[in-house]
Amino acid sequence: MQPIRSQIVKLFTGFIAGAILISSPSYSVIAIALSDQRYAPSETGLAPHPYDIGSPTLTEIWVSPGVSGNDSNDGLTPGTPLKTLTAAWSKIPPGILTSTGYRINLQPGTYPCEPAEPDNCLNNFGNRTGTYAFPIIIRASGGQGTVTISGGLDILDVSYLYLIDLTLRGGTPLPTNSSGNNLLHLASVDHVLLR
Repeated sequence: MQPIRSQIVKLFTGFIAGAILISSPSYSVIAIALSDQRYAPSETGLAPHPYDIGSPTLTEIWVSPGVSGNDSNDGLTPGTPLKTLTAAWSKIPPGILTSTGYRINLQPGTYPCEPAEPDNCLNNFGNRTGTYAFPIIIRASGGQGTVTISGGLDILDVSYLYLIDLTLRGGTPLPTNSSGNNLLHLASVDHVLLR
């Protein structure tokens, strides 16, 4: 196994993200939120202050990869969770969010590649526009180390997206997603927070 590399990456959105990439020829893992260090942008560069997400208005969506998860559920309570992140994402309306943001609460477990592991690993999520008052949050409801997303995430055309306490895993024996198994692929995004 190759050495562990720790990286601080400045995204073009102005936020700082901390991540550790563990890799070998056949396996890669990104763990988001390995540290409680958070930074907010300033006019002169980066200031060492936690980014304050404020007190956004949010609609809660619950997802479970276990037996209680079912995409025909409403996903509005922990007891009636959806099964897939795709089903949860589809509950967020396209266009600019003007009355509520959305917090997708991923219950503990490993989430397979979507739409179908192992032969069709896309994990594409896009075309949603959050705002500071109404962001889109995807988080591990049980905290750091409780949720793994196989194949990572491929994000396109999204604003105000906060990814909190998620572990993204890919590489052999997991399938390769459409972005070439970039564990976190961001394109045409702004205001992305990794915590």
